[in-house]
Formats: sequence, C-alpha cells, structure tokens
Amino acid sequence: INIIVRVPMINIRTCIRILRHFKPIRYLITGGSSYLIELMLLIFFTNFISIWYIYSNISASIISLLIAYFLNNYWTFGNRKINVKRIFLLFFIHICNLIVSTFFIYVLTSLVGLFYVKSKIIVSCFSCIWNYFISKYFIYK
Repeated sequence: INIIVRVPMINIRTCIRILRHFKPIRYLITGGSSYLIELMLLIFFTNFISIWYIYSNISASIISLLIAYFLNNYWTFGNRKINVKRIFLLFFIHICNLIVSTFFIYVLTSLVGLFYVKSKIIVSCFSCIWNYFISKYFIYK
C-alpha cells in the first residue's frame, strides 16, 4: 500500500509575511544575532587579547548595543529615522542594565566560581526578557 503524505510548503513570501507581523519574533532574531556577536567579542577580548572579563563584557556589550539598536530600529520596529532622544534613552537604560548585569557576572564568576561565559549566559537569559519590555514600551513605543 502506497501512502502519500502531503506536506504544505511554506514559501519565502509566507515567512516574510509572518515576520512582518510578529515583532517579538523579529526582536528575538535581532537580539539573538547581536547577542552571539556580543558573546564572541567577550570571548575574543578575554581569551585572545587578555582583557579582564569584566572589561571585555563592557566593551562587547557596548558594541552589541550599537548593532542591536540599528537592527531593532530599522527591521524589528520599522523606524526609518534616527531618533536622538531614543538613542539617549536606550543608552541610559543599557548602562543601567550593564551595571546590574556586570555585577551579577562578577558575583557568579568570582564569588560562586562559574566560568565567565557561563555566568554571562545565565545573566543574559534574565536580561533578555527585561530588555524586550523596556524596548517595546519605552524606547520604540
């Protein structure tokens, strides 16, 4: 007995239509991309340039912020203009987040004894949720 199962094909237009209407998915793609860049920079600065992991985290985070801002501004939230007020607000919120995140990375790495990359990943999981709501309701409203 031959059984033919038809699987519906999802074409590129359907995927684009889905992405156009679901900002949380675009935010996750943008955030994931900029986070991977941040993590790679953290490892590069710490392991290959021999910068202390706290300074590496701060540097990688600032570079990642700039990448995330432009991706979120143009693609995720569809803003075509650069808004100076939004940049300053984003920078202020990011600095606050960076201070808290760096503190917890330090605690998990230096006091608890976790590997600095593992500490970064744990702290980032919590800040990801926080950052989405801050971006949605205060920065890109």
